[in-house]
Amino acid sequence: MNTRRNTFSKAERLCGLTTVAELVATGSSFRVFPFRVVWRETEVQEMPVRVVFAVPKRSFKRAVMRNRIRRQMREAYRINKHELYDKLNSTGRKLQVMIVYTHREALATADIQDKIILTLRRLSEQLSDAGTR
Repeated sequence: MNTRRNTFSKAERLCGLTTVAELVATGSSFRVFPFRVVWRETEVQEMPVRVVFAVPKRSFKRAVMRNRIRRQMREAYRINKHELYDKLNSTGRKLQVMIVYTHREALATADIQDKIILTLRRLSEQLSDAGTR
């Protein structure tokens, strides 16, 4: 039985225009199709990771589609975030992350989940690389 709680609380959400603008201006980034990930380390937050999901209006004109993709991304993150959380809790590091959907077509939920898993693993690798510098 899984004793972990798969939640995505308000404290885990990155919000605030200035916070997101700072993240974009000073963060490191990488791509894992269909996502672009911008991240940076921070000290002043209670959760190991605070994350924001974005789907550009340029690619998806209808809000219904943008919201659907954002929901799929949040759900995939919620279920698969524990590997990243375990690594951050063991090292005492904290992150701010923005995940932007860059593909021009909507993917199936299973495909998005697979890609979020790859993205979280890549982020974990990036942390290891940044820690050894």
